[in-house]
Amino acid sequence: MKHRIRQQVAWTFLLSVVRPFLWLITGYTYKRAKTIQGPAILMCNHNMDIDIGLMGLSYRQAMRVVASEHIFRLGILSSLVRLFFAPIVRMKGKTEIRTVREILNSIKKGGRVCIFPEGNRSFNGLTGEITRASASLVKMAKCQLITYRIEGGYLKHPRWARKGRHGRIFGHEVGRYSAAELANMSTEEVLAIIRRDLNEDAYARQRETAYQYTGKNLAESIEMALYLCPRCKKISTIRSRGDMLFCSCGLAMRYTPSGIIESANGEKARFSTVTEWDQWQQNMTPKLTERVKSGPITEDAEISLFEVDPCKKEELIETGRLSMNSKELVCGSVMFPLQDISDLAIVGPNTLVFETKSGGYFELRSKSAYSALKYRRIFLHCKSTAKGECGVLQSVAQQ
Repeated sequence: MKHRIRQQVAWTFLLSVVRPFLWLITGYTYKRAKTIQGPAILMCNHNMDIDIGLMGLSYRQAMRVVASEHIFRLGILSSLVRLFFAPIVRMKGKTEIRTVREILNSIKKGGRVCIFPEGNRSFNGLTGEITRASASLVKMAKCQLITYRIEGGYLKHPRWARKGRHGRIFGHEVGRYSAAELANMSTEEVLAIIRRDLNEDAYARQRETAYQYTGKNLAESIEMALYLCPRCKKISTIRSRGDMLFCSCGLAMRYTPSGIIESANGEKARFSTVTEWDQWQQNMTPKLTERVKSGPITEDAEISLFEVDPCKKEELIETGRLSMNSKELVCGSVMFPLQDISDLAIVGPNTLVFETKSGGYFELRSKSAYSALKYRRIFLHCKSTAKGECGVLQSVAQQ
């Protein structure tokens, strides 16, 4: 109880300090929500690192947040997050039964827990996959569900961008569903509600509002998201500078303040949005893996491999070329069989995290604008095929 009182005091103080300067600093506006009566699970879409802070402005009551393990290794920032949000740890790249238990225990004690069911910020402007597990958790918790949506967040600060832009974002509560209502719904019906309420299409929204998101170097690091050239079909050849993105094959595009991609050399642009481009390259994953008969499917230089002691420390164990083939993930002289990796997740724009069957937990990082996204997609494709082989035709046919 003392812990919850301390968090509420910290929460109230934070919001009192932040609110007067919010519009000037972030361009964020929001709609105040009614007081929450009783325990609740709050679910919100996820496009910016500060989403929990923005969402929290709509509520007077403090809430706990389910957060990635890496925020507990950020020094004084980690201490502030603990103070204001009393986070529940979720380790990406592995299954965490402990996280579910802590959420349910907090709800049982009458608390409020905020969850971002996508688990990741969007790379392309669309709300990410929300799995059945999120709805199952709501059913197990037997409490009310509150859904919240933040609009404009993707174009305000794309996941691939080093810096944010100046522009409007808006947050508001979408729906409240009582424990009694949810008890009469199936898990599939609850899942449909969550997906509907949290659905956000950045470019569809932009077609309605036409807001401008201005700043310097608007295209910088876009190759973290757009890793496949639509002109020459080569992987990892896109580069960015200022508001331009280009390829050695002659492709030249410009990223505009509206988020639209337009031709910079008079050649007709195949895609005008990051969403269209990314959906195309994702669908190309089977072909990317199938066309490589031997050797790496993709590779990048100067990637650092860290072994992580969760929530405590990390140790650099290798720096070298990162590559992935149909069977292995290799960093320098260290090799991990894909069959020994439970999942390959992404933290931030380009940090890969994974756990091995032996219990080791690792991170792959780089200061360069390489695409971690392509490794995750190739990994998932390889894992979905028989014996981890990327070239199995049956799997390709199922895509």
